[in-house]
Amino acid sequence: LFPYTTLFRSDDAALSEMVMARFPGHWSPGVLRQVIVLAAGNPYAALEVARETVACGEQDGATARMPSSLAVAVRGRLRRLGRQTMVVVQATALTAAPTRALLRIVTAGPVDEHVNEALEAGILQAAPPDPVLRLSHPLLREAAEGMLTDPRRRELHRVIGAALND
Repeated sequence: LFPYTTLFRSDDAALSEMVMARFPGHWSPGVLRQVIVLAAGNPYAALEVARETVACGEQDGATARMPSSLAVAVRGRLRRLGRQTMVVVQATALTAAPTRALLRIVTAGPVDEHVNEALEAGILQAAPPDPVLRLSHPLLREAAEGMLTDPRRRELHRVIGAALND
């Protein structure tokens, strides 16, 4: 084991407390245990699985309708975005230093509402001074890219390339 493993793993009690602090409300002990087991000690996985469980309204039941994996949870989170917001997120995932100005060109329209939706959902983050947009976690980037069909990915790459000056 690497010495840094403990930095990325938490015990079950700490993960349970983190989930309940981030997603307050009644949690069935069995459902909370399923979230923790599926997370396998990974705090990010615990939060994503819990987020998806709450989105399904299943955290207080005797059984949970939970995602089968972290990848399914992350894709579910992205699928709850509006269609145009998802386009903006996918274009952001394919771009090295996306800004709102670049995304306006790439998507051929206004993007502020869609960027704001993704920011509020915690999918995107903005880094000042000229806000470069980033996905908040590499797994979100991977999922956003993975949800593109090959023809759509090629088209987005073509449009992004044409919009860049360098």
